[in-house]
Amino acid sequence: MSTADKKAAVKALFNEHVNPLMTAMRFARTGRAYRRYNAEGDAVVVEFRTSSVSTPETYVFLIELALVPSVWLRWMRHEAIWKAEGEPRVGEGLVECRLKPAAADKPVDVERGLRVLARGTFISELMPGLPRWSVDSGESVAACGREITERLPAVATAYIELLDRNVFLQRLRDGEKLPGTCPKLAARAVLLLEGGMTDELDQVLDDINFQGTGNDFVSWVRSQMPPPRDQ
Repeated sequence: MSTADKKAAVKALFNEHVNPLMTAMRFARTGRAYRRYNAEGDAVVVEFRTSSVSTPETYVFLIELALVPSVWLRWMRHEAIWKAEGEPRVGEGLVECRLKPAAADKPVDVERGLRVLARGTFISELMPGLPRWSVDSGESVAACGREITERLPAVATAYIELLDRNVFLQRLRDGEKLPGTCPKLAARAVLLLEGGMTDELDQVLDDINFQGTGNDFVSWVRSQMPPPRDQ
């Protein structure tokens, strides 16, 4: 496949598969990032990020998802050395994961890998266990697009459910499994912060302090407390 063919294949992947899917799920697009917000400004972000192992002939990419509550985003940008602006990004997520292609779960097949390498296609097949996707032909566009359409909605929906702060908070309280990695005590503090200091929030902050890993965060949360209402 030539570089021109690769560009055409990438365009087809997004125009024929990814963009229609994300529009149907009520995500807005900026480049290859898609965002859906709630009324409080919390966002679910889905990013298609080009991998460093892409070649002029093959587009290799990652699909990353994150939940970025507006309060958490304030904390992340307060702490950041380089002050980011604009819409939230996956790297600023409170809950994060990568969507794996089915091929990533396959065991290593060395002989097959050598054949794949010889023909210069399907790079992701060479690296089982890594959540990389690849497009290098019209055939792979159809297969990749079909798999994304089948697998992404369920994961994205699990993130969309967490845009309901009450649902998210209750799942944290109940110790339920979340759709990605998450610092759970910090997440509870973020969700409780705008309601002012309560016994629950005070206990969560004490627990974070006890672990000795979030003293700066605890101080920041306490500094963000809304002023008490006039009696």
